[in-house]
Amino acid sequence: MDPTIRIHKQRVFSLVSAGIIFFAMMLPWIVVNYGGIGNLGGGRLSYNGFELRSFLTFIGLLGVVITSLSGDKTSRLKKNLKLIAGISFCIVLAGTLIVLWEVKGNKEGFGIKPGIGLWLSILAGVTGLLLVLKSFKKASLRK
Repeated sequence: MDPTIRIHKQRVFSLVSAGIIFFAMMLPWIVVNYGGIGNLGGGRLSYNGFELRSFLTFIGLLGVVITSLSGDKTSRLKKNLKLIAGISFCIVLAGTLIVLWEVKGNKEGFGIKPGIGLWLSILAGVTGLLLVLKSFKKASLRK
């Protein structure tokens, strides 16, 4: 029995994107500056992706992980699993963009700004979606 685990690189890239999204959910998604003038008084709060309404992002993340780990791991994703992975990455992006829209739509002031985790989650979601779409294009060219 071979002790090494062999996973196709397409599945590895999807899992890496999912890992980056999970890491981004632990980073600050919203940064709130309040009170004070300059460096006098006031404070700063931050909320990560698990503290916000980012359940869509987490559901999409679970979808990517499940599709990447299902079936024969040494082969490419089959057409229906690619479709599910693409939809899962779209769900990740939708959840993240909803939170970004809520942050940008805040007209109450208080210095609410998007954090690094939000931008990293968007970047990883777009990258994962582009990788899945690229594999669809390659599959259609092979036929």
